[in-house]
Amino acid sequence: MGQMASVRPSRTQASRPTISGALLLAVAVALLATVRQVHQLETAAAISVVAVALVVAGATSGLGTDMARPTGRPLWPVLIGLGFLFAGVGAIGEVGLGYGLLVAGLGGAALWTLANPRSMAAYRQWVIAAAAVAIVATIGVGAIAPVPDPAIDVVLINKAGAAALAEAENPYQTVSVPNTSPYAPPGATFDGYVYPPLALFTYSVSDWALGDTRWVNVLAAGLFVLLLVRPWRDKEPGIAEYAALGGLIIALLPDLTFLLRFGWTEPMALPFLALAILLWEERPVPSAVFLGLAVASKQYYILLALLLLLWNDEFRWRRVAIVGGVALATMVPFLIADPQAFWDAAIAPQFGFDPRPDSLNVIALGFTPPSWLAAAAGGTVAIVLGLRGGGGAEFALAAAAVLGVGFLFGSQAFANYWFLIIALCVLALVAKVSSTDRTRPDMELRTAHLAAPNPQRRNTANAGYGVE
Repeated sequence: MGQMASVRPSRTQASRPTISGALLLAVAVALLATVRQVHQLETAAAISVVAVALVVAGATSGLGTDMARPTGRPLWPVLIGLGFLFAGVGAIGEVGLGYGLLVAGLGGAALWTLANPRSMAAYRQWVIAAAAVAIVATIGVGAIAPVPDPAIDVVLINKAGAAALAEAENPYQTVSVPNTSPYAPPGATFDGYVYPPLALFTYSVSDWALGDTRWVNVLAAGLFVLLLVRPWRDKEPGIAEYAALGGLIIALLPDLTFLLRFGWTEPMALPFLALAILLWEERPVPSAVFLGLAVASKQYYILLALLLLLWNDEFRWRRVAIVGGVALATMVPFLIADPQAFWDAAIAPQFGFDPRPDSLNVIALGFTPPSWLAAAAGGTVAIVLGLRGGGGAEFALAAAAVLGVGFLFGSQAFANYWFLIIALCVLALVAKVSSTDRTRPDMELRTAHLAAPNPQRRNTANAGYGVE
């Protein structure tokens, strides 16, 4: 007993104060979660600017292993309160009292289970995962079922694309739907399917099999939450709490109802991103395949090209080849069928969007950025973070920083864009603590006596223990 006591970190070592990227990300996520709830456009845009600055600062400062420490009981009442607030107010406002109360009840029960380690200890992660997925399902039903045909061009485009495929037509040649932007001139249309082929196939299958293109977003959001919690994996105390909390944060976001109702495409890529990041070190080839699918889902992921090319690790060039190959493979059928139609519908419009005055970025603050600034600013961040490299968590955070800066100075940015940044930040935090499960210093201490029977060597192993 005396020998084991000698390897414990001192109180000074264990409590050394730091400000890590994790804290900056937590504040950024909290700010971005409020953007759509702020009714004054200029204030909402200013919040997004501050939040992106925090994401970039967090990516630059790094994610310390101090994140893997248990968060402590005094925080749990606050989390439960926030859970009820986010779930209840957000869901009741969007889907009505019945669905809202169910979501609030599920959220509160999940957070109570999370706050009490002794409650259903053997099944706690499974209970929390089930509650989080049930929240997403409830919100999805409450968002989609009462509004079967929302008058928004995103849904109209995906429905028209599915109909064209069902008739064996090329959607990039035949789709034409009204442009529902309030700033579009009367009679303006989108001519040709505007999203990449992966989105076309995914939403078409959802429409054919489930009767609505939006249900696949509900399934994707639920799978993303489940991948964050991952109840099938044993985790150390503190690690499990972070993973469960990450899933609940996404499930309880006030904007989730809004996104699922109006069919924005961001949720579709989330499972691919989660699998890419969580498998980054252990299974680099499948990780790269999933990252290629995520990149192929929407055009703005091209902003990550420079980050991938510069990412400083030993698998870089193989990853670039796999990601590029997978993304290209999803587009080949339509590139062969009619390359001009594909270019005109899905590529060329990306260079010609007029700045939207209602964008939740610098445009609302009176600055209209030139068309090249989003790529230049995002590229600068990509150079800085790519040369540093790191693991999957660091890449997720770097992607959030690069995309966030790109969105901030782009021609448009709305709640769905900032939802993606929130998801990447939460994914980065969960991935970091999951990787820390294998490398955290206190785990090394527990096994130090197996490799170092000499007490002096145990003390040496303890020398690096503390908050980074």
